Amino acid sequence: MEQPGHEASAPWGETSESSESTSNNAPQPIVLSGAEGISLNTQMQQQEMPNQFTSSSESTLTGSVGTIDSSVWAAHEQSAGKGSILKGIGITCLFGMSMMLIPMLFFGYAENSWDDNWKTETLEIEWDESGLNGTFQLSDFPLSSCDLNLRSEDPWANSPDNLEVYDSCEGVLTYHTVEPIAEFAEGQGEVTRVNFRIINQSSGEAVYTVYPLDYDEPSYSVTIQNDEFVGTQTFDENLTPLIFPVNTTDWAQPCPDGNDLQVMDKKVTQSYEASASGSSSECNLNYTDYHYEFTFIPGSDESVNDSVSLYLIEQNNLFLGTQTIDENMTPLVFSAYTNSWNENYCAQEIRIDITGQGTDWHYPHYNRWGNPPNCPQMSYYSHYETTIGLIDYESGFGEIFLDEPVDDSNTIEANYWIDQEFEYLMIAEECLIPLFILVMFVVWLVQTIRAFQSGLTNKGTGMLIGIVPAFIISVIVTFILAIIIYGF
Repeated sequence: MEQPGHEASAPWGETSESSESTSNNAPQPIVLSGAEGISLNTQMQQQEMPNQFTSSSESTLTGSVGTIDSSVWAAHEQSAGKGSILKGIGITCLFGMSMMLIPMLFFGYAENSWDDNWKTETLEIEWDESGLNGTFQLSDFPLSSCDLNLRSEDPWANSPDNLEVYDSCEGVLTYHTVEPIAEFAEGQGEVTRVNFRIINQSSGEAVYTVYPLDYDEPSYSVTIQNDEFVGTQTFDENLTPLIFPVNTTDWAQPCPDGNDLQVMDKKVTQSYEASASGSSSECNLNYTDYHYEFTFIPGSDESVNDSVSLYLIEQNNLFLGTQTIDENMTPLVFSAYTNSWNENYCAQEIRIDITGQGTDWHYPHYNRWGNPPNCPQMSYYSHYETTIGLIDYESGFGEIFLDEPVDDSNTIEANYWIDQEFEYLMIAEECLIPLFILVMFVVWLVQTIRAFQSGLTNKGTGMLIGIVPAFIISVIVTFILAIIIYGF
């Protein structure tokens, strides 16, 4: 720093010059006082800042300072922005897709993880000489409990030749087997229920003859009617056919071959269609039914003197009768007539009531579809479960012990899960994914509210409008991902 009264260099690297032109245009010197204090002489010129200090001793320290445009000091008014609608829509779309896609991707990952650990293989069982005891070794282990299944043939066929074994969750293999309980087959076939015959055409004398069916008993009443009531009669102790005389003089046509005949007995009300017999000049009509039989086969659970009742569920719970098992365990035969079946199929579910066992329902196994009144032979089975083996989860080694050997031609297939830690996937599915969606929604809602509070009304409005395109885009992308992940 120079002594008082001498010039000093400008603070921004500019040097003072002594020329007249320079000094005339230079700013006024800044004069600093001594210990007595500082006095400020201000000379305001347009476009200039105060630039001179003067001390009482007249010593001066001069230097040049730049001028600052007065516009810097002018107040500036900042306009408030309202945001962008498109930006708001974009934010909502991002939130929406995240809430849809991230859970979808996680579920796809979990599905693939589970599929990778589901194993299927053809089981090789080493049987002993009797064919009753065998061992096997699974290819992958350790196994997940409760998930091992051994099956042969078609597990839905209800055939006694099938092998169906499952793990009962404690390393015990349980055998699901079937035992025949009833058979359905043709009995007497087509039988005549009613015959119509004109005795004298000139006088109009004619008769209906009603023949007893095998379930008819003495004192059973039968009512018949065509277009009008014909009559009611009761069977005698010999079950003699019932004769209903009629006069056809007032009938629209003497031979009612185009009309149905209704027969009402103790069990059902049945409509019959006529089939003509004899020459074309005669009126001899037969109304026939089709006789079939359900044969109940006593099994290991039945005892002598047990009462067995049979019902047809799909025929308004039609009761077929009650019979008692004799000391020889003779099969019980229940008659059925398929003309009265009011469904267009033969596969009828049956209900069996047995003393001491309660009620059970059975559906038939059949090899051929049929429509009443002509029906195929069908079989009904009871389902049983018994322990036939053990499985070690850690090693995959298993044992099987049977009462009867299985058919060598049957291929036994093993299906099972490999034991993996899927707890985190289950927790994520049940807790984290719903929590993630909730958090994303709350964050979006807070952002929307803040946009309106900050005066960004366009942005907030765009975030609300974006709900619709966000939903549409998310659905489309999710559908595409579903096709890629699940293949449908």
